[in-house]
Amino acid sequence: MYACKALVEGQSYLAVTNVGNRPTVGGEDVTVEAWLLDFDGDLYGKELTLKFYKFLRCEKKFEKLQDLQAQILKDREKTRNFFGEK
Repeated sequence: MYACKALVEGQSYLAVTNVGNRPTVGGEDVTVEAWLLDFDGDLYGKELTLKFYKFLRCEKKFEKLQDLQAQILKDREKTRNFFGEK
């Protein structure tokens, strides 16, 4: 998991980004998934640029989806703190 910034249509957003195979949900292929913090809209068909700033943690398999969701919320806070935002 990484703390990133995403650029979409000239706007910059903080992002929590996973690069991996999503073991908690049975993924097999390597994917890149970014959660753009404070973004509300549709990204389909739009160009997005990600800049990776800080490695947050290794990917791991969680026993329950709720545990993964709770960890991603912690990753969000780590990302905000890294960039000095609340």
